Amino acid sequence: MPALPPATRRRRPAALAAWLAAAALTLPLLPTATAAAEPSPAAVPADVDALGLVPQPVAVELGSGAWQPTAGMRIAATGAARPLAQDLAEELRTSTGFRVPVPSRPKPGDLQIVVDPDADYTVEGAAPTEESYVLDVTGDGATLTATTAHGAHNGIQTLRQLMPAWVGSDRVVNTDWSVPAVRVEDAPRFEYRGVMLDVARSFQDVDMVKRYIDTLAGLKASHLHLHLADDQGWRIEITNEGRAEGDTIDYTRLTEVSGKTSMNENGYQQELGRSGYYTQEEYVDIVEYARDHFITVVPEIDVPGHTNSALHAIPELNTERSLPAPDPETGVVDWNGTGAVGYSALDEQHQPTYDFVNHVFGQIADLTQGPLVHVGGDESTAMGHERYVDFVSRAVPEVRETTGAGVMGWTEFAEAGLSEGEGYWEGSVVHYWVGSGDWVRDFVSKGGKAVVSDASRSYLDMKYDAMTPIGYTWACSGDCDYPRYYEWDPTTVVEGGLAEEGILGVEAPMWSETIRGEDQAMYMALPRAAAILETGWTQAEDKDVDSFSARLGEYGAHLTVNDTNYYESRRAPWQWSLAGLDATVRRGRSATIDVGLVAAPGTKLSADGTSLVPDTSTDDGDPASQSVLTEPLSAVLVCGDTELPVTFTAEETRNELHAAGTYTAHVTGSFTGATDCELQTSAGESAPVSVSLGQPAAQPDVDLGEPTLEVEEGPIDNGAWFYLTVEGFAPEAYLDVLMDDTLVYRLRTDEQGRFDRTALVPRGTTDGEHELTIRQGDRSAEVVLDVESDILPAVAVAADGTSQEIDAVNPASRTAGMLALYTPAFGDSTQTDQSGGEAVLEETETPGSYRVIQVCTALTTCADPGNNAIPENGVVLSAAPGGDPDVRLFLRDHIKVGDVVELQNLIRTATTTVDGVNLPSRGADQLVVYTSAAGRESTGTNEWGYEVTVVDGRVVGRGGNDQQIPDDGYVLSGHGLRATWLSDNAVLGARVELDGSTLTVTYIAGP
Repeated sequence: MPALPPATRRRRPAALAAWLAAAALTLPLLPTATAAAEPSPAAVPADVDALGLVPQPVAVELGSGAWQPTAGMRIAATGAARPLAQDLAEELRTSTGFRVPVPSRPKPGDLQIVVDPDADYTVEGAAPTEESYVLDVTGDGATLTATTAHGAHNGIQTLRQLMPAWVGSDRVVNTDWSVPAVRVEDAPRFEYRGVMLDVARSFQDVDMVKRYIDTLAGLKASHLHLHLADDQGWRIEITNEGRAEGDTIDYTRLTEVSGKTSMNENGYQQELGRSGYYTQEEYVDIVEYARDHFITVVPEIDVPGHTNSALHAIPELNTERSLPAPDPETGVVDWNGTGAVGYSALDEQHQPTYDFVNHVFGQIADLTQGPLVHVGGDESTAMGHERYVDFVSRAVPEVRETTGAGVMGWTEFAEAGLSEGEGYWEGSVVHYWVGSGDWVRDFVSKGGKAVVSDASRSYLDMKYDAMTPIGYTWACSGDCDYPRYYEWDPTTVVEGGLAEEGILGVEAPMWSETIRGEDQAMYMALPRAAAILETGWTQAEDKDVDSFSARLGEYGAHLTVNDTNYYESRRAPWQWSLAGLDATVRRGRSATIDVGLVAAPGTKLSADGTSLVPDTSTDDGDPASQSVLTEPLSAVLVCGDTELPVTFTAEETRNELHAAGTYTAHVTGSFTGATDCELQTSAGESAPVSVSLGQPAAQPDVDLGEPTLEVEEGPIDNGAWFYLTVEGFAPEAYLDVLMDDTLVYRLRTDEQGRFDRTALVPRGTTDGEHELTIRQGDRSAEVVLDVESDILPAVAVAADGTSQEIDAVNPASRTAGMLALYTPAFGDSTQTDQSGGEAVLEETETPGSYRVIQVCTALTTCADPGNNAIPENGVVLSAAPGGDPDVRLFLRDHIKVGDVVELQNLIRTATTTVDGVNLPSRGADQLVVYTSAAGRESTGTNEWGYEVTVVDGRVVGRGGNDQQIPDDGYVLSGHGLRATWLSDNAVLGARVELDGSTLTVTYIAGP
């Protein structure tokens, strides 16, 4: 039989033919709806792609007509099917307003869910499997049959997708609830269809993880991989209960210390990474919630690398061989909130290392009660090959024995078994991301299985394109939209190929260096995760990217109605959907009422709110999309002879990180009696609206209250994380965090307008009291923060011995009365005004000493008053107008042309070692000098690197990873923690001395 085109998808076995005949006989029994009471009838799907089923089932056949759920609908179920039926009934009650009872015995017109281990059905001739199901929908009802509850769950997800998008509405709506007549026979290709969530670098709360599970379950995911610890933070409570004899580690410190830390860079709008951790009760809650949704949690604690947070919290893990070297004063490594990788490692010869590994994995396995634990094992480059293999060779067998679970690890850990014999990896899983195909095939040949997550086609934290404001590009750059994530196969993407029987499944990992909060995680995950989950579900020969795009376009409205954020790709034709809302008004009183909802992905609200406009341009700062609407969508409410214009409001404004949310349609008018109306759109779709008389539901009174700010009792160390609680601000909105009136980073409030987790004292904060301000528009709260630091406040000392504290270096704005210092890092001008006063200083031969070459105050004049250029080898002292007059008087009365001014506690020196010159490639945590011999276009680093350009012993340029090499200078290029060293110390204008491999930087670092 020749292959059918995608639009008519799949073969028609005898069972399907018999079902089609039965479906045709039932069509006359369909109820007839009256025009006044029913919405626009749903169009008969043109093909199976129009059903919007994601992932693509094995076999789909369209029938004629539809099943029409009504107020009398029921869901019949017994045994293992009953809990599933009750959950579905509850969801339908919320959105339809129907009673939806769940009886044991079915009758015509019901949805019947059957879970029977002996159920007699096939999926394209094959016997039932653990996750298979058959769904029959006719004009006389629907029947879902599976041999397991998991199979029935999968079938329910298909049924939900067949229903209107409004099935996920959190309020009762009026829409056509019909389900097209169809038969679906379905089973997955692979057992493991996973998505990974990195909660270590930036934390996600329990409720977010549950909503993530809800979304994944709707796409028939089977596994959620939780990355629970990394260099930046530790996210799972480990107790001291059950410690082995001789184990003295206090495991409660893991969350007490490193549960407070997080990423402190790379956040959108300078948002700080989110700290926090799961108590054991919360973690078990997540595991059980996932299990109820037929998703298995795979917990990961990455060892032996990516362990800085463990080393920061546990003194016993720090040795002469652990990496990085511990601080001699504290005995532990410092916390690190950068995106650096490959620099940390446990000591593989240290017995407490294995006490730690066994205790941690033993507790997590007990809490999870799952088949797998993930030991990480990637990017342990700093410890070297032999040390790494020694660790894995000992740790993996011990973890197996301790947990009784299969051990999963990234590609690199397969190397430890290359010299081992047959059966060594039995029960274990290699998680391929990059690397040698030979290692993976060797692993499989010795009894293991592979989960494939090719980084360039499955990592969800890659930018979609250059416009995406968060994410990385190291694994995928240019066009990283869902087609790239769809068009690959796990049998061929690994170098040299893998046999299908050696593959357990596929996974879409998402790392969170740049991701903050649920909305950003969802945006980066979808629709790409859906593409990868289809690869795990659908047979390779049945995959088709054009079909997927069409089905995705149908499915998008479901995500919108469920309030799930996603990337509205221009590659998918996004369908739209309308629902009516009933309203209650007082007789004769003018009121504005909600009369409908619209889910229209890829659109924006017009400026006047009267229409929804297709967004096909990138000129507005957000990605172009592809709504099926080609013209602006407007609407009116028709009530008899009266026509009321509709205005819309947006639940979420479409922007660079948010999809268009659900729109609400409103009208303003008065009604003298109960009225049946119709919401009519310019595109021809309509929905019924019933307006009744009575007491309208009271609208909640939004009172944010007075802004409040509380911090933990000080003093707080310079560079430390501290608990901060904020209330009384707008919900889900950014907060500016200012230290002494200088913006240092941003936070975001939760749905209640609160922030209640740790914040950060910026490294480099001086000793003493500082004003901490939280600001959001015209709302603010302040508190005095007592900081303990070995960095003393900076002062300017005049030739006559008079001194004045320098309040800020290169501030974006200044408090009245402040004395600010501007360096070459600020640019060509101080952008101040004359009235405050300025002094231009030129550097002398003595570090920290500057000669006054110009003074501008209210009593003097300058060629460029109040806007003085900063010398390349100097600074400008600038006094703000108003406020404390002593600051202005200091410049006027004590700073004279020709005098020498001392800048104390500002000049710092930092020294490190250069690892090489013009290296073709670099290992983790290296600092390299690139000269003109390496070419002048670019040093060719990646975004984990940081570079500065040096000419004549001065830093003249700095930034990301693409500094051009000058003719008369060189570029310093740092990777890992050395990138952070460069960023912190090699400021513009800094002096640089390179003596052999010793690099010394002398620079001004202000308060």
